[in-house]
Amino acid sequence: MYTFEVRDENSNVCANEVFWLLLTTGHRKRLQWDNPRFSLMLEERNRLPFGRLDREPGLMQLVNYYRGADKLCCKASLVKLIKTSPEQAESCTLFCESYVIYPTNLKALVAPAQNGIYPPLHSSRTDSREFFLT
Repeated sequence: MYTFEVRDENSNVCANEVFWLLLTTGHRKRLQWDNPRFSLMLEERNRLPFGRLDREPGLMQLVNYYRGADKLCCKASLVKLIKTSPEQAESCTLFCESYVIYPTNLKALVAPAQNGIYPPLHSSRTDSREFFLT
């Protein structure tokens, strides 16, 4: 037997099924309608999807922009921010060691010329190949 539900484009079927299973088994209780719920959104300035925020009764969305929030949106930028922060560098032990290694044979990776312009062959970027090999 199949049941079809009309859902919006941002809904998650798995989360909905888990919610109903927890509700029917008694592990989760339904809150009163006027109980406020909160969401935390980290997003770049002027990129928040204000039109897609929930409009349920009792739902209170707290959206706050602060300087530098765009650095916290990308996972790689977040890791770089935490690793380079002097006050958190010694306490940050949950990240594994990461190394940046660039290819040495750039001539094999050069794309064919477009409109007679060739990409540069040599790169002045340094990598952490020596630290990786030790």
